[in-house]
Amino acid sequence: MGYRYIFMLLLASLTMAIIYVVVDFGIESKGFSLSMMYPIIVTFPMFLALYCVLLLPITILLRKWESQDRFDLIHLILYIAAATIITVPAYLILRIESTSWMNVEFYLYVLIAAIVYWIYETVLLPDNTESAS
Repeated sequence: MGYRYIFMLLLASLTMAIIYVVVDFGIESKGFSLSMMYPIIVTFPMFLALYCVLLLPITILLRKWESQDRFDLIHLILYIAAATIITVPAYLILRIESTSWMNVEFYLYVLIAAIVYWIYETVLLPDNTESAS
């Protein structure tokens, strides 16, 4: 596994942790403070572990099996399915008071998690034609 995969995982996990903390704590408390660093430190490893276990194998298989176009929608659909699995434990652990599957916030987190990973995967990882040479 190359450095680009590792960098992509770290960047996507950090982005999701920051988005989660800004949306949940920044908007609810109507301000930002240094105390928001603690939730980022807690959520970053959780997103990193879930991305490594679920999305990284999908990314490696997709890049090995098919020729990739930039911003392939098939990849996005698969990432949305995997992001649903990723968001369930993250959402249930971090949002204990809300267990409703019909909550709009849950689906927004699923879409954001998939789109963040999809964009970083497309931009940071080389095309199959580049890696073959």
